[in-house]
Amino acid sequence: MSESQFSIFSELHEDESGLGFCLRPVTMNGGRLPALHRLLGIGASERLKSVHAPRLAQWFGVDKARLAHRLPTTLPRSMGARRACYGHLFRQPGVLRTNQPQVCPQCIFEKGYLLDAWDLTLSTCCLEHGVCLTGLCPPCRAVIKWDRKGVQWGGCRHHLGCTDNSALATPELLYAQRILQASLRLAQCVCLAEDAGVPTWLTGLSLDGWMQVFYAFGLLPSSWSPLCPRELSRCLAPVDAQEVVRRGLGRLQAFTARAKHEGVWASLVARAPLVSLMTCPTGCQDEAVGRQLFQRVFGQKEMDLLVRGYPELGQLDLFEGAAT
Repeated sequence: MSESQFSIFSELHEDESGLGFCLRPVTMNGGRLPALHRLLGIGASERLKSVHAPRLAQWFGVDKARLAHRLPTTLPRSMGARRACYGHLFRQPGVLRTNQPQVCPQCIFEKGYLLDAWDLTLSTCCLEHGVCLTGLCPPCRAVIKWDRKGVQWGGCRHHLGCTDNSALATPELLYAQRILQASLRLAQCVCLAEDAGVPTWLTGLSLDGWMQVFYAFGLLPSSWSPLCPRELSRCLAPVDAQEVVRRGLGRLQAFTARAKHEGVWASLVARAPLVSLMTCPTGCQDEAVGRQLFQRVFGQKEMDLLVRGYPELGQLDLFEGAAT
């Protein structure tokens, strides 16, 4: 494959995945992603990033700024957040599906492109069709990879648009998905939080902040389960992400319904995501919301101990006396 071989161009849809878009023109022009990597001078295991957008945009005939916006950027460790994409900051690399794509078979069949929301690890279902996203080929259950001969095809040579065995999404998954997609598009989600039965003061969270809260309430399968640090850094398989979000949203609803919290949820909520929410905020209200949640779950004594390790957390809580 050479630069001159990109003679067939594609439109970059407003809700299209950046990595998914790159796959489309390459395969439409008879190539594969490894050949594109070689053309860019990067290794086969290296992922496409926003730094590659100028050359890719020239080859594909699209605006480079729009494409760069949809491709991940690796940030210096000094910034705290590790990735930027779609105009959002992300704390852990694993919250983006740069290694494990997922699809809605019905959207694949009808639209023929991958949606941007599917790039989020805790994006679990399709709101249009009400089915769970999958990382497996519907006919043969082979793992779907980025390197394949087309958006609609798996490496197993089966068409991914088969819709016969798509699992229906639960109400918890649908509620969480509405909130995440609204946050992705910087839309107001107060009404969505009310409909989902979660505190409206959470709506000040960033996109990554919402995912940290779902991680906190959904990662532990049972009381006092140990949490492996790798659980927060790795990209979850779609079925595992669905379980985390289903459990997390359900517990968050129960947490909201209780008048008393301290001591009730400490065994079911993972501390690390809430600490990350406070110490490495990616939104202007993440720290304050994280403080409220941490104090209500673990109590004032644990909050005081945490502040000793992170003195910057000793400032006045923006929501003090206002959260309900």
